[in-house]
Amino acid sequence: MIKLNMTIAEAVKTNPDIIDLLSEYGIDYCCQGSRKLLGAIEDKKLVADEFVRELNNVPTSSGNIAFKDALKLDKPENKKMLIAYIIKQHHRLEEKLLSELDEYLPILLRVHYDEHSEELSELYKKFSQLNAELTVHMTKEERSEFPKILSAENYDSTELRAEHEIIEGLIHEIKFMTNAFSPPPDCCQTYELSFARLKELYDDIHQHFFLENHILFT
Repeated sequence: MIKLNMTIAEAVKTNPDIIDLLSEYGIDYCCQGSRKLLGAIEDKKLVADEFVRELNNVPTSSGNIAFKDALKLDKPENKKMLIAYIIKQHHRLEEKLLSELDEYLPILLRVHYDEHSEELSELYKKFSQLNAELTVHMTKEERSEFPKILSAENYDSTELRAEHEIIEGLIHEIKFMTNAFSPPPDCCQTYELSFARLKELYDDIHQHFFLENHILFT
């Protein structure tokens, strides 16, 4: 059962299916997962008892099995398996999404410039920042920090967490700029596909960073 004195991360581990509800209310379960659930609820001006009741009423689903299985890799002896999972399931997927979006967004900018020049120009600039930060971060993890973790060398988790916050800030800005990834009424198929891919990237980054912040780095 989820309780108000839990951290947000503890609540997610109790029932991972609450992450959609937390995201709906703008409660950050990733980089702010160490916060007490009660404080996060109060910040959102929600009624604490009602919201925790709503969290406890979220049914356990059969979806997102891979993420739920990864949450179980929380013992020191499972770090190798967890890192392999993060690389395969998150790094490779996010690289694919970044590559697709880097192809789609310039097309949108050219095709819809007359109607949506300002928002698409700012979106592409922000995405380019995100692309650079996330690509460098994942490369650093694979080439430097993950090998250190596996060989029990010292590594700087504080720096990695700080990079997470920068990247999460960028993807949250993109969510705001796109009205929570809702394309305009006059959009084309590529517009819809681009926003769907941005939503997929948003969700995956949060699960990716949750596994690192609250399991791998602990």
